Amino acid sequence: MSAPAVIARYLAAAPAGDFVALADCFTVDGTVTDEGHTYRGRPEIIGWRESLASQFTYRPPSPAASRSTTASTGSRPTWLAIFPAALPI
Repeated sequence: MSAPAVIARYLAAAPAGDFVALADCFTVDGTVTDEGHTYRGRPEIIGWRESLASQFTYRPPSPAASRSTTASTGSRPTWLAIFPAALPI
């Protein structure tokens, strides 16, 4: 199973620090909930990622890790454990 295009775009934009491209992966009124706070709409999502970038160094998983499975993800790829809403309905 490969990641949907929108997930691939998100995973490319995050380490590049391209938070506008990252926010474009969400609908205009999309939401992100992180650490108990909800960010609504693309401007707040951009602000959320900018804030994270100033606090942490982003290190994407290695290609081998993204294909691996663990006890926490079962047989699902790592990207699916991070983005469960990416499952087709």
